[in-house]
Amino acid sequence: NDPGEAAQAKRRIGAVTLGHLPPPMKDSETPDALLQLERLEVSGRINRLMYSRKVLLLLAVCGSLITAVVAVWIYRIESRALSQQFYEQVEDRALSLARELDAGVEALYTLGEVIRFVDSLPALGFDDVAEATLVRNPGLLAFEWLPRVGAGQLQAYEAQQQRYHAGFKVQHFARDGEGVILAPRDLPEYFPVTYVTPLNGNESALGADFLSEGERRNALLQAWHSGEFSLSSPLKLLQMESGARGALLVLPVYFGRP
Repeated sequence: NDPGEAAQAKRRIGAVTLGHLPPPMKDSETPDALLQLERLEVSGRINRLMYSRKVLLLLAVCGSLITAVVAVWIYRIESRALSQQFYEQVEDRALSLARELDAGVEALYTLGEVIRFVDSLPALGFDDVAEATLVRNPGLLAFEWLPRVGAGQLQAYEAQQQRYHAGFKVQHFARDGEGVILAPRDLPEYFPVTYVTPLNGNESALGADFLSEGERRNALLQAWHSGEFSLSSPLKLLQMESGARGALLVLPVYFGRP
């Protein structure tokens, strides 16, 4: 049943070959025991494959959860650090403002005591004391002197101030908060800005009546009635650029007014 061996034998001196056709091939039937074994093997492979996929999926989910937890943890740490830094900056700024406010109050009381014990207050004297105080307190923008002027004194007061500032008039703050307008002549009293130091850059404040604007009036009346200094709410000052805001420290002086 080997064609190759038969072909070689024919080339010899004499040979007789006997052969037969090979039987047709067909699938043999697998015994039940082997079929069960094959099924078990295939099922095991499928189970191992499914287990591997489950393990990979579980690892991916765990990795995502760990990444999310670490990200949240880092975010909280960074948020706490930023919050701590922000609070420290706010606290430092608050302490700085408190120190500036304390220095401003002391400067205001010093200037008030000087004014209290003089019979008259010329502009030159006010400027000298105020300028010396501003040099030692750079956080202050300016000092202003606002005498109480009654309705019967208004004309004489304006005439006196026009000797130093041409065209001086008592003015009221406009309703929109932008600029000033001429004050009515028939009000019972006024508190106009008479002196301002430094004058350069603050000319627009001269003659402005603090009683004509809400926040300024509140600070002035509070100081007047309490006898202590008062601090206004943040407001737009006439001499400051558009959008900039400041605050007023007001101290009443009951004696020695000009």
